[in-house]
Amino acid sequence: SNVSILNNTPVDQVLLYTLTAEEGFCSASADVQVTVHPIPQANAGDDEYICFGDDFQLNASGGVSFLWEASPWITPGDEVLANPLVTPLANAEFVVTVTDAVTCTANDTIQIFVPEEFTVLEDFTTEVCFGICDGEISLEPNGSWGTIQADWAQVADNSFDLIDLCAGIYD
Repeated sequence: SNVSILNNTPVDQVLLYTLTAEEGFCSASADVQVTVHPIPQANAGDDEYICFGDDFQLNASGGVSFLWEASPWITPGDEVLANPLVTPLANAEFVVTVTDAVTCTANDTIQIFVPEEFTVLEDFTTEVCFGICDGEISLEPNGSWGTIQADWAQVADNSFDLIDLCAGIYD
């Protein structure tokens, strides 16, 4: 038996196998032609970082039909779309099976990274006496990605804790 081992190529490969049977001085042979189709180039897209609560459009390619693995973030019925809209509220992995025109399949995976919900706990003085600047604002941000900064419109100090504030509106 002579078996050919092929690499996945972008085009069909046709192989011809001959089976020969012998008994005594008699023999018979038969040819079998096998077409090897390439595996589709499934593509679920690059891994992404999004903000908590944001929608994300998945976008698979490389075939004629698609099937996303079950996920709490994919609306039932949308798992057969190439581009379902999802709103993951935590890190999530999405796996798609791509099928081509001759029913060959391949899988690909995309990771969506989601931070904790961005929240700001605030503590501030609600009453001050006229002419006395003893108000305070304290902010405690939590969640999201990267560095969090305060950017006050009325105050040059961009810290999260402000003291000695006069009555007014601070944003």
